[in-house]
Amino acid sequence: MHQSVIDPQGLIDLKILIVIALCLLFSPHIAKILRLPLSATEIILGAIIAYFGFIGKSENFALLANVGFYYLMFIAGMEVNLRAFFNMDKEVVKKSFFYIFLLYALSSFIVWIFGLSLVFIIIIPVMSVGLLSLLFKDFGKECYWLNIAMIVATLAEVISIVLLTIAGAFLREGTGIIDVAQSILYLNIFLGLCLLGFKMLGVLFWWYPQLKVVLMPWEDKNEKDIRFC
Repeated sequence: MHQSVIDPQGLIDLKILIVIALCLLFSPHIAKILRLPLSATEIILGAIIAYFGFIGKSENFALLANVGFYYLMFIAGMEVNLRAFFNMDKEVVKKSFFYIFLLYALSSFIVWIFGLSLVFIIIIPVMSVGLLSLLFKDFGKECYWLNIAMIVATLAEVISIVLLTIAGAFLREGTGIIDVAQSILYLNIFLGLCLLGFKMLGVLFWWYPQLKVVLMPWEDKNEKDIRFC
């Protein structure tokens, strides 16, 4: 008998590719039937397929998934209007914090009911800015509730990042108070540099407003999502 020259991992990759292609093919029709946004339908289909084990593990697709996730976060970041974020109405800020508090309270209740690890108190309420950014394709840029949700989600993401950083520092073996303080310091430095960069760009574009047009021409409709100020 001839020895098979087909790579088993290659077959797994091909199977994953076929399943993904079928999902992309039928997801618009399923979304129309269920009256759900296309992005939400694709996520639901992916969760169902992964739960029932229709696809195997693949390092190639794991790498591709990570790249796709980072790209999605990049796209989501371009959808965040930082000027609107820093100029949020006080009433919206109060309601946002109250909403985030309710999320963590509900998460704590779920963890207590099902006896889950305490880290899920932080994980469950994490809002998906990436998913919200995809909804702009379905509802448009002028959707009021979606723009408000994006601002609230951004605030929630910042809080989640802070909590996850602190929790991650505490959960590492052999971690002391100094290590935790160091992690918090690095996080503050990173957030400070982001804020400083935003302010510097604001000053730069104030002095040279034509630079915005050079970087992002108004006639280029494909780059309208990037907001420098």
